[in-house]
Amino acid sequence: MAELTAAESGPASSTGDATALLYATQMLACILADELSRGKFAFKRCPELSRSHPQVDAAHKLLAALWKDKFDDFWEVMRTCEWDGSVKPLVDEVERAVRSRLTAAIAAAYESISSADVARLLGIAQPSVPALALAHGWAVGTDGWIEPVSPASASVPEESLFLNDKVQELTHYVAFLEQHRWGKQ
Repeated sequence: MAELTAAESGPASSTGDATALLYATQMLACILADELSRGKFAFKRCPELSRSHPQVDAAHKLLAALWKDKFDDFWEVMRTCEWDGSVKPLVDEVERAVRSRLTAAIAAAYESISSADVARLLGIAQPSVPALALAHGWAVGTDGWIEPVSPASASVPEESLFLNDKVQELTHYVAFLEQHRWGKQ
């Protein structure tokens, strides 16, 4: 049945979708690796027709929200976008990584912060904030304020170095496709 649908839509459509998903994947990988500038340039290299693809549009909105520090917008896109099955595992990792980075940023930046602000910044429900705070060893006041504890180590995790290599590899694939005009619409 899937073969019939692909055949009906024609090779240009499936090539366009594949190209769009490749760019969406690259932008999501850049977010995962915390390489927002690379993600911006990936979007700028994206063919015009692929920019209107829902996955590319959503990935671009995520990038824009992060580089503008509009975390409410980021979490809104994460909640409302219907992600393609091929990128969904990456999206889940992006969500986990961004939440982890923001948690570390909260710990480094605040001596005390309201649970409502923590919930807003991390895109979680306010009732779950005390459990998250306790899991990170933060103090939870009876007045709804959280006292984060700064992380002891500021070293670069090995996972981050691995992701950087993967983003670089994906960038080479996109550059190769652009040079050979594959996926050109």
